[in-house]
Amino acid sequence: MECKEIDNNGDDGSVYYVGPTCSSNGQRINLGVFTDQYCTQSYDDSVFAKATGISLPYASESIVSEYCISCKQEDANNDGYYNDPEITEICEQSYEQSAKCESKLSSSLAYPITSGCTYINNLAMHEVGYNPTSKSAAVGFAVFFGISTAVLAAFAFKLHSQSKKTINLNSNDGAVV
Repeated sequence: MECKEIDNNGDDGSVYYVGPTCSSNGQRINLGVFTDQYCTQSYDDSVFAKATGISLPYASESIVSEYCISCKQEDANNDGYYNDPEITEICEQSYEQSAKCESKLSSSLAYPITSGCTYINNLAMHEVGYNPTSKSAAVGFAVFFGISTAVLAAFAFKLHSQSKKTINLNSNDGAVV
């Protein structure tokens, strides 16, 4: 979805745009008002109502449905038989415009598209606060804690075996007179 200019009838000469934006909690995609044509500089949504006379649709509810829609379109020919299914236009356009990372599909696809892998990986890790350490760091910590546990166990065993003292109660050395 691209940004669309609002037909602003105001005299101030300002130009505003409407486009998609993340909701405040990051759970939905809403419409918002922006001051630039790339929809990166947010502005007050009330400008839309002043310019158009109606409130901004999808300002508080999500543009994206929480329910899936089918991308398969089947048209019946004159005899009532269905032709081969086709992809709906909205699904085709959404797929064409989306970032793709098909690197793990290289065995299934002749020409996998990997141009969006960096973007998707950065988005997945940094937006939700998930930043895993490398495998070598995890292995290093596991080895360190394994060795330190073994050394501490050996030290504890040594202290325990040295503290065992036998007291012979039958000898005169231990008798109280």
